[in-house]
Amino acid sequence: MKARNSTAVTLFIYLFMMFMPNFFSRMLSPKNGYFLLITVWYLLGLLLLVWLAYKRTPANAIEAANPYTTKPKILIWGIVGGGVAIVLQLLSVFVEQNLFHITAVSQNTNALLETMKTYPYYVVSVLVFLPIIEEIVYRKTIFGQLVPFTGKIGAAIISALIFAFAHQDSHILMYSVIGLFFCFLYNYTGRIWTSMLAHIIMNGIVFFQSIH
Repeated sequence: MKARNSTAVTLFIYLFMMFMPNFFSRMLSPKNGYFLLITVWYLLGLLLLVWLAYKRTPANAIEAANPYTTKPKILIWGIVGGGVAIVLQLLSVFVEQNLFHITAVSQNTNALLETMKTYPYYVVSVLVFLPIIEEIVYRKTIFGQLVPFTGKIGAAIISALIFAFAHQDSHILMYSVIGLFFCFLYNYTGRIWTSMLAHIIMNGIVFFQSIH
């Protein structure tokens, strides 16, 4: 499949996958299996996007420029990246509070944390499924495919801003900074698994901090 076609299909699948939970909520209440259904839904979407990304999509400019990245490098940068992402998150929130007077509380994050506490099986969606899905869409697809047209900096900024606004939260700066950092990880190693691992670790740290 040509890169242009795979990009269009990936974005269509992602938008459809994100829209359907609204439809499911009209049929099921949380007590009647709504969050269980969307957990399975996200898993199916994840499997489809991974298959499309690795079986039907040619390597983009980022991946082609890093043909010899080793697994230890991916693992090390993924783990370190998760910690750095938390630090960047804290610094961004500090700037937002002091310059823009935005409260440190993220409505999006709080809603997800409360849902995970009530429906523990939903944890796997937020901590694993969604980070992998978002990295495929925002970094591998949007960032990776825009690089030949806008350059790496332009592609990273566009990808990070889309990533930030997609979260529908007031913390635009925080999500943008995190999005830029994940673009850096992907660009540096040439492997999307690096930013996936960092994203999973970051979400995990935020979740486990909230329950202790």
